[in-house]
Amino acid sequence: MARALKAIYGTLICATAKRICFPSKTIRDYFHDSLSKEKDHLGDDWPKLEIPGDSEITDVLINCIVTKEKDSVPQTVLHLTAYAAEFWQQHLEDAQVDTAKISSLAENTAFMGVLRKQEHDSYWARFKSTKSLDMTGPLVLAAQVGIPTVVTDILEGTTSAREIGSAVTMAARYNNSKVVEVLLASTKLSDGYEADDAVNAALEIAVVHHCTAVYNPILGWLEGPANVRSRRVPAELLHLLACHAATFGYLELLQLLVQTYGAKVDLPTGQTSPLCQAVRHGNVNCTKFLVQEAGAVIHNAMAVAYNDVSNDSQSATSDDINEDINPGDVIEDINPILVAAQRGYTDIVAILLDETAVQIDGDSNGESTASCEADGSRKTCVVPWSVMEDAMIAACSDGHIETAKHILQHPAVAAVPQSYRRTSSDLLCSAIRAEPQAGADSLAMVILKSSRPTKQRQDLVLPFIRAAEFGQLEFIKFCFTLDDPNAEVVFTNGSDRIDRMALHCAAGNGLDEIVRCLLLHKADPNVTDGTNLTPLALAVLSGHADTVQILLENKADVSWVGPATRGILASAAMSRNCEQEVRVVQLLLQHRASVNALDGSKHTALHWAAQRGHINILEVLLAHDGIDVTMTGDRDMNALHSAAQSSARTAKIAAEMLIAAGISTDKADIDGWLPLHLAAGWNSVEMTKFLLGNDTSRLHAVTTNGDTVLHAAYKTCEVLIWLLDEGFDVDTVNHDGKTVLMHAAKNGVDQAVGLLLAFGANTDLLDRWGRSALHHAVETKSLEVARKLLDANPAVLFHVDSSGTSILHTAITRGLMSFALDVLNELEKYSNENDMKGDMVQILNAAPSSLQRSALIHAVRRGNEEVVAKMVELGADIELRDYRAESALSCAIERNNENIVRLLLESLLRDAKNSEGKTAAGKAASSKAKKFAAPLQVAAGTGNMSMVDLILGYGVDVNEESGQLNTALTAAAAGGCSEVVRKLLERQADPLRSGGSYPNALSAAVSSSSTGTVDLLLEKNKSAALARDVQGRNALQVAVQSRALDAFEKVLSVVEELSADGSRAALMPFGRALDPDKQGRRLLHFAASSGDVDTLRYFLEHPRLQLKDEIDILDNDGWTPLHWACRPEGGADAVGLLLACGSDPSMETRDGWTPLNIAQYHDSADTLLLLEEALKDHARKIAERKATRLVRAAAGTGGDVALVAEAIVEPQIYGRPLARGYSNWGITCDGCMLEPTIGACYQCLDCADYDFCFKCHWSAETTHFKGHRWKQREGTVDPQNNRQPPYQAPVINRVRSRARSREPPMMAYTNMSRFY
Repeated sequence: MARALKAIYGTLICATAKRICFPSKTIRDYFHDSLSKEKDHLGDDWPKLEIPGDSEITDVLINCIVTKEKDSVPQTVLHLTAYAAEFWQQHLEDAQVDTAKISSLAENTAFMGVLRKQEHDSYWARFKSTKSLDMTGPLVLAAQVGIPTVVTDILEGTTSAREIGSAVTMAARYNNSKVVEVLLASTKLSDGYEADDAVNAALEIAVVHHCTAVYNPILGWLEGPANVRSRRVPAELLHLLACHAATFGYLELLQLLVQTYGAKVDLPTGQTSPLCQAVRHGNVNCTKFLVQEAGAVIHNAMAVAYNDVSNDSQSATSDDINEDINPGDVIEDINPILVAAQRGYTDIVAILLDETAVQIDGDSNGESTASCEADGSRKTCVVPWSVMEDAMIAACSDGHIETAKHILQHPAVAAVPQSYRRTSSDLLCSAIRAEPQAGADSLAMVILKSSRPTKQRQDLVLPFIRAAEFGQLEFIKFCFTLDDPNAEVVFTNGSDRIDRMALHCAAGNGLDEIVRCLLLHKADPNVTDGTNLTPLALAVLSGHADTVQILLENKADVSWVGPATRGILASAAMSRNCEQEVRVVQLLLQHRASVNALDGSKHTALHWAAQRGHINILEVLLAHDGIDVTMTGDRDMNALHSAAQSSARTAKIAAEMLIAAGISTDKADIDGWLPLHLAAGWNSVEMTKFLLGNDTSRLHAVTTNGDTVLHAAYKTCEVLIWLLDEGFDVDTVNHDGKTVLMHAAKNGVDQAVGLLLAFGANTDLLDRWGRSALHHAVETKSLEVARKLLDANPAVLFHVDSSGTSILHTAITRGLMSFALDVLNELEKYSNENDMKGDMVQILNAAPSSLQRSALIHAVRRGNEEVVAKMVELGADIELRDYRAESALSCAIERNNENIVRLLLESLLRDAKNSEGKTAAGKAASSKAKKFAAPLQVAAGTGNMSMVDLILGYGVDVNEESGQLNTALTAAAAGGCSEVVRKLLERQADPLRSGGSYPNALSAAVSSSSTGTVDLLLEKNKSAALARDVQGRNALQVAVQSRALDAFEKVLSVVEELSADGSRAALMPFGRALDPDKQGRRLLHFAASSGDVDTLRYFLEHPRLQLKDEIDILDNDGWTPLHWACRPEGGADAVGLLLACGSDPSMETRDGWTPLNIAQYHDSADTLLLLEEALKDHARKIAERKATRLVRAAAGTGGDVALVAEAIVEPQIYGRPLARGYSNWGITCDGCMLEPTIGACYQCLDCADYDFCFKCHWSAETTHFKGHRWKQREGTVDPQNNRQPPYQAPVINRVRSRARSREPPMMAYTNMSRFY
């Protein structure tokens, strides 16, 4: 029965196994009455119930809550606890509760927790304070209940002053004055400052909750004498209490605090005062007492927030004034007059103004005075006139007109002479907004007339515009009567911040009298505002026909074209105010507005009226003699097209009118869409049937891309049903092979998809790209549609589109991981039922041809372990690689997903043929193809120590060779991962083993400039410094090429250490460390090819290497360091350094290339300028030597050496320029580190990622692994086939032209045929 009662009465009762508890007598009486009526209705069969009293209810509550026996705890104990916490004190008022029960109850932590939380929430809901209630111990609980005898008993055993203070606080909270007196009388309370703090808190809480009975006992205790020391109420506490009293309007308490205990009502500027709180909360009596009796000072500070931030359109309201301020907060001073005015407290404003004098600004003699000095009175506050303005602005901003008028009419304000009143534009604008269409007695008019005349009429322009906007005609007329010959021009031509004038505002609001007045004073009816709208356009858009007529009679231009190049007639036709716009359209047509004009969206007025369903406007337009009903606009659509796709209720009537006017229903737009197609897609069956008429052949009309009416109706289920009922083939396809099901699936029209499936739509059909409806749904993330299609036909999952993308792949790439799991489950189920496991594996491994990235790799990249585990379980290939040679396992390693890595490694272990524990797992984890990096190598390259430990834990061979870097040690060294290198060396990694692209791990560490790693490897084996790679490079040459100068010195020191003598001659026998590589490149070639001038200078000036002697040393192809320096972008400084050191700019390679040719081919404009000057100097020196010899040979002929030299040098500075090469962005040459490579570029087909530029490829047979195949990348040009291009204009002239243009690098490959 208890459950039944609980179901009926809910939280109004607390029903236990034997009793029913009520929160109040009212509820109990109501329940008793209803129960009696029910009993009379049911007769004597109704069981009897005992309705307990307060004492019994309390006894039940306490016994239930404090009991510790589990068997006796009722099932509703938690509900009963909450009930007791809320209502138990009401029952205790009439109950006899002894000390033992209170003590037992205080020991129950669950109940006390509920009680404490509820009390805390209730206290904070009433008022914010830093004080908190200490609700622990039986004494505090007894003080809350309010039983003096129990408090006395417990107090005898209490020694803590802090606990007694908390009890005082709790007793004060519930206004238990007798308990407060008992506690304050205790001698234990007067010992220490803790008691004072607790009693202070009690007083504050009592004030907040208006517990009047405990004020005097607590204040008397704080003020009265003590046995130990004298006490007094702190001034700060009294001030805080006064603020509380003023906040809540407790006048008697405020008087008590101020008059009896001397609470100060004024504190230094910056703190909240009682007057501020009283004003904010509208407490008139408290304000009156504080100002008139307590002498509170009205601060002179004003709020900055009252600045008119909008400058013209609206006055700002003060957030500082609106927000609540708590006592004790430090705030910016705000004049209480402003606060009261903004909130509309007229009575408080009057009280404050009675004690306020208005300061008068200095006159021409520099004197100033105040309005109160005339009668000799002395006010408590003197404020400038601007504060009165701000107060009236604040009042007007929130519509408090009476408050603003009271301020203006108050004697303190009225006493200010008119000549001293400066009225701001903001005040007038606020007053005008507050009283729309007011007359001559408006507040704005009173303010204007009572102010001193302004010399600058421009100050009245904004109020004038606002008066025109809000209909204050008298204000407009008064402004025109001002004594100023230019007033008419100033006011009619003045504008606001959006360049809108008074005529714009009046016309837009349909204020005809003001419009006439402005036009009478020569306002321009065709002026445009900041949005290019004229007064006529605003009136038309607002549907004010009378205003339109007035403007048209005053020669307003009907040929106006506004935003979106929309004409005036089109604006009227598309307006929502159709009834008024009919007359507007008639007026415009009478004044020769162009009825057939197209707007920016290629629509006429007829189009807009048809689309909006404005049949009255349509009727007017169609009746016009000059209307062309066949006029087409955007996408060759006519007005019937617009009506067909209209959602207006009158759209069908509009279509009937247009057809009757002569528009054909067979006219198609630019895409072949008939009005019938549009009606099917955007309208209803009624419109579709109407446009179809009796010609059913239109149902099979197709658009340009082959869409039928059925395709167009994919989102209109009503039309779909009608068409399918008419026998339309549900699987009709367009030219792209798409069905209506595909359209609906792609656009996520769930209802239409369900409907089409019910009509038997074929889900196996594919479009021309091989995509099914499910493909389209997944691609657009239409999950509900996708699940419907998947449930309808799981077999469609085995389709891949023309790019090789499966539905599973699309789901994962779109991030639909839960759906991807559903797909995997369906694939497993369907393949098991139909013996299609091989087909399922193909789907799992399907990857689009573009990135070649499988669904498993995408799942790993998204970090979804559940999907990855399911795919691996179903047999997805872990070793499949994408275009970057990245596999699922390498991807997981790089993303530091240990769970997925472990999952994939264990899968490889299960698949290994010779599984013998962890060693077999290590073999299984090895890469299937040596061209790809092994898992350990990938982990080592990322520097992830935990991942390296994980993979090593599976027994992987630490010296396994694979990939471009060959070993894990080389990969770690190349990444500068010294800790991983140390770990691998501890696991016996071989530092002398080949490093693939590097001689060994040491050279890889050198390339990364990781000196710590270099030290580790040199410490392990110094002889690694002498090893060479397949290109013939050693660690020294790699260091130069990588610009790793510190690493170079470390390696050089080791090489010198291995030598008996540190000279160059002694170095060569020890590994011949300075010998060239297989291309014949020496240290200076590598330094020059880096393009870094600092690196090049470092080696040219190296004291032990003495490389300046090799300034023009040749490699195997006859290239000098200067040739190499001409290749890198930005290498002009390096070229300049080599030229300054004496490098010959005219030297040719074996193929006849000069440095200038190489700079041309590599598009190095700055380098070309340097070489041009160098070649001229070089040619001049040669010519002078030849001329000297010639003149000497012709002795006695009087020949001039200079003239002969000039004749010789002319042909020397011309040459045969080379075409600019193609830039292969993103491709770096692994031979010379040029990036991007220029010209012909070759890719090794047997390496994972290895490329050579044309220069390095010339020696590929000796500088790369034998048997490897090469392929020239598309879009590149081989310079060997362009060695002698056609003769062009002089090189020098073309170089200068190129240097001046400074074209961006993109031009280097957008036009391959360009020559210098």
